[in-house]
Amino acid sequence: MQHGKLAELLSAAMEHALRDSDDALIEQALAESTSDAVWRALAAALDRALQAPGEAAALHLRLFAIPILHRHGRAGSLVVPGLVPDIRELTAVFEANGALGPMKNFGLSTALVSAQGLARLKPSAGLSPAARNRSG
Repeated sequence: MQHGKLAELLSAAMEHALRDSDDALIEQALAESTSDAVWRALAAALDRALQAPGEAAALHLRLFAIPILHRHGRAGSLVVPGLVPDIRELTAVFEANGALGPMKNFGLSTALVSAQGLARLKPSAGLSPAARNRSG
């Protein structure tokens, strides 16, 4: 589904939902995905819909989350800081494992966020002004 009419229709539907700020519809579609392949197709359509015309070579913001699991064996509470102290270590892990592909220009934030914080980020917030003003 990466190419063809069906992918175009899905991207157009995502674009329409974004312009109408219908984040609930987008979130529901992603949440009710029946497989990883369906979720990836929806995410790809959302990514295409978020790009303004002619943005292929432009700077593009892609948000993603990395789950972090802390395991410890001591008794008592553990306080996790809100910032990653050295983002270069995380970048090195990404590069060493090929997670960045051919990308060499990228940035990572040192800020940590909860799942609830991520849930408050709405898809339509990433729509560029040029994409928002496209006729539909």
